[in-house]
Amino acid sequence: MEQFLLLLIFAGTTCALSIVPETKCDAIQIIVSCAPVPGATVYIQLMTNATGYVLEFNKNLPGHDIKVFIVKNGKVKIRESYRNRTEFFIDTGTLKITDVEEDDAGQYTLKAYKPNGEFVQMLSFTLNVKGKDSRSIDISIPAVVGVLILILVGCMVWKLKPCRKTGYETLS
Repeated sequence: MEQFLLLLIFAGTTCALSIVPETKCDAIQIIVSCAPVPGATVYIQLMTNATGYVLEFNKNLPGHDIKVFIVKNGKVKIRESYRNRTEFFIDTGTLKITDVEEDDAGQYTLKAYKPNGEFVQMLSFTLNVKGKDSRSIDISIPAVVGVLILILVGCMVWKLKPCRKTGYETLS
């Protein structure tokens, strides 16, 4: 019985850790805003294919820009503060950010150039990271499993209680 309960708790923990929301945004289309939730993974389509282009991708801040990544000669260089959770796929022109943070919210700009330096296009979009909704209730799977275990134990104790009152023994 104890092994079964431990398995339930482990399974609940595993499920809770594996559920990560994903958001897909297409910045190429008219949509200029993308809104993932904190902790989510977001895929942002910036181009259909970035092969052969020189790219600069910046986060626009008041007074200055932060260079998030550059692509030159088919190599992607990502800023240190984004490196562990950001990827850019040249063949699909897609930016992937995992574990989105509220600090990621803001205006972003992509500038594309031909290898000779000739400007090709500029694309801007807004990343709006949705804060937690105060009306929602977050209940983790391990908490639900824990409550179910307490109910199960309570039922077992309640079921055995009449046996103690009448003096009957339970069969094992």
